[in-house]
Amino acid sequence: MPADPRHLDVPGQAQGGLAGFYDGYWRSRGRSGHRPRYDIFTLWIEPGSSVLDIGCGDGAFGEHIVAARAARYLGVDLSESGLELARARGLEVRQVDLGASAGALDELRFDYVVLSEVIEHVVDSEELLELAGRIAGRRVLLSVPNIAYWQYRLQLLRGRFPRQWAQDPREHLRFWSVPDFTRMAEELGFRVETVAASNGRRGLRDLWPNLFGVQVCFLLEPPRH
Repeated sequence: MPADPRHLDVPGQAQGGLAGFYDGYWRSRGRSGHRPRYDIFTLWIEPGSSVLDIGCGDGAFGEHIVAARAARYLGVDLSESGLELARARGLEVRQVDLGASAGALDELRFDYVVLSEVIEHVVDSEELLELAGRIAGRRVLLSVPNIAYWQYRLQLLRGRFPRQWAQDPREHLRFWSVPDFTRMAEELGFRVETVAASNGRRGLRDLWPNLFGVQVCFLLEPPRH
């Protein structure tokens, strides 16, 4: 586990087409703000821990976790436009193409690996989750959109696919309900410790996250080999 992730050199060459798409995404979207899932992740991270934020985007979570938990933080992302916004927040970040050069991360060791609304953007989500499990010394924290949210179910009944993306349907490549994602994680050897919905009607989302949670956070114990 690195003493200071700011000193890491993480190589990675982004592919022009996909990188260009997400550069346009961040130029269009601009700087993002605080999200409810950040508060859930904060409860799961011990103060002073090292945190690798895969798919860090503009660094909104990184800025929060450094302030809230004095985390030793490194963010990686494909988009240089997003990373420029993250650097403006004072964060240490690196450009890494998760499709072509994610293996560059394999030698890293962090207490926590965070995948905040990321793996639905990746074709081989299982491979990325397994990578996160190898890097994480303690836990993997992630959130995914919940395709089984009650309003999405109604949209499907009306013959329309639910919109879960921010700017463009090309953003999301994979879709899960809570039990679907839980099963996938367990089949990969993870233990699902906690499930918490970060968006949706308070109270109902806590009792039935698969029905009333828009986004759902998972605290995963990585496989131990």
